Amino acid sequence: MGVGVGVGVAVSLLLLTLASFHHLVVHAHTSTPSLAHASTPSCHPSATQALGGLLRKEDYEYDVKFLPFDQQVSTYLEEGEAKRLMLPLISAGPLTITVTPCQAPLSWTLSLRPNTTGEEVVEESYEGKDPKVVDRETAHPGLYVLQMSANGGGSQVHVQAECRWAPAPTPSTITATPTPDTRGRALTLSWTTTSSRNRYCLAASEGQSFSSLCAARAARATTSVSGVVLGCTNEPYYQLPYTARRPLHVAVWAVGRPGPPLVTGLVPPRPRSRLPRLRPGRLLRRVLPPGGTIMARYRVRRRSRRLHVVAVACGGARLQLHVKSPSGKRVASAASSLGALYLSLQDSPPRTLLLQVKTTPPGAATRIFLTAAHTARVLPLPRPPRKTRIRVKSIKCDSATVKWHAAPGPYQFCLLLEKDHSGRSRRISPPRQCGWERILRQKAAPGSRWCSEAISGGSKWFRVPRLTPNTSYIATILSRHPTTRRTLALTPAAFSTPPCRAPRQHPVS
Repeated sequence: MGVGVGVGVAVSLLLLTLASFHHLVVHAHTSTPSLAHASTPSCHPSATQALGGLLRKEDYEYDVKFLPFDQQVSTYLEEGEAKRLMLPLISAGPLTITVTPCQAPLSWTLSLRPNTTGEEVVEESYEGKDPKVVDRETAHPGLYVLQMSANGGGSQVHVQAECRWAPAPTPSTITATPTPDTRGRALTLSWTTTSSRNRYCLAASEGQSFSSLCAARAARATTSVSGVVLGCTNEPYYQLPYTARRPLHVAVWAVGRPGPPLVTGLVPPRPRSRLPRLRPGRLLRRVLPPGGTIMARYRVRRRSRRLHVVAVACGGARLQLHVKSPSGKRVASAASSLGALYLSLQDSPPRTLLLQVKTTPPGAATRIFLTAAHTARVLPLPRPPRKTRIRVKSIKCDSATVKWHAAPGPYQFCLLLEKDHSGRSRRISPPRQCGWERILRQKAAPGSRWCSEAISGGSKWFRVPRLTPNTSYIATILSRHPTTRRTLALTPAAFSTPPCRAPRQHPVS
């Protein structure tokens, strides 16, 4: 008799707890989607009406709560803790229950206690950390008991029940489109969905995929997972400020809908840049491909307001240099017929630059030397002057004056003089810009080479003595770096000395 009274008191207290729980539920989202079936009044009975006669003795051993319809209930489960949620269904009709664990794996079973006398039947069971949806187009009436326990750590759990049923959504895909912007290259993620919702939340991560939105939020709040992007939008697209370097896991949920995402996708990573990186003050050597074009990437230092670039082609070719931002916008350009060019950028260039060097005609050059620096004095190549042609003035039968312009900076200059025995008019082409260092190391014939010490830039001249009358010559000026000994040639000049006049003889009186 005493035991029966105790059980009756416990059941009465449980009913009181369940009746008052409806007013303590946290209303996470009250909006609902338009589904196939609408709610009926039988979905919202009072706890005493619904649970009378269906509670059992073991129920009061759990932390039992009443699960209302069309409202999301959140609860926290400690590791090893078990809780029960009671869901009464008065009459047969549609039913959808969504269980979403956030952090740790969850073990749960959904059983039905029929209104009529009968054994309790297990309707569904699951063990894992993915959200699950139990949907019945026509569910049997009775008391549905959801028993949950956390395995492998504590976890937040979201549960939502609805007197509705909807067919499975049409599978959709996520499309990634590179979008140029001022900071580089962004990525626009777009998707199609049959949901009537017009607001979405998105989670993107390079490290892992997320089966629920709350799991993505929990991962972002911890330090174990980095690079998680969360965002919401009113349109079926979202723009990321960067492109992924690794495969990007993307999931999209409709706001107010717990459980699995509407759309998932794996965006392939951005192709790794194979462009060589040009470091400040270093020399980059590249063999030219058949097309005659190479590209390099250069990262500009912060607060740098100027950049100096020198490009040299081996073999004698015309050069074009295009400096672009990562989005493809042209920043500056330069061209030269010397086989070497110099470009100076001012006014705070972008943080990352793409340098494109093109030679014409294709195949005229074999290799490219490229260097860049924030100050001109650390360039490992001599700077070509603005005026690259050599002029020969005051030509006499045994001497001539060679004039040229020197670029700013202390460079050494050498004049090479070569006799031209072809006997025909020579068309001067762009000089070969490689191999001059080896030529300068060789022993020169007397009267064919003159070199100076390091001198500053400006207009220069040299008087060449002891020339042979009635002879064709080719004069070449070499500019040599005082530290690296790298050498560039200016455009050669061809000239011929006239024959010397015979001395006038005076008659003897």
